[in-house]
Amino acid sequence: MEINSVGKVKAIPNFYATIASPFSGRLLRVFMKLGMKVSAGMPLFELSSPEFIEIQQRFFSTKAQLKKANLDLKRQTDLFKNDCLQLKIWKK
Repeated sequence: MEINSVGKVKAIPNFYATIASPFSGRLLRVFMKLGMKVSAGMPLFELSSPEFIEIQQRFFSTKAQLKKANLDLKRQTDLFKNDCLQLKIWKK
């Protein structure tokens, strides 16, 4: 599985850069060697991060809850519009 993430590359004189990931983790592989030119979108390294996995799991769980809430709202709204639901129940 490939996951793209945003990080910051801070330019330093003499064509060197400091690279920081937005989350902590263990460096598994480095795709670049000292002195290689890089361009936007090129992978620089592979990172293993339990913190990222936890955030990703929370994101997908919250996304599923939002989808269910939207479906419930749509159903309740349809029932109310068709006079199948009382106003006080619909506003809950």
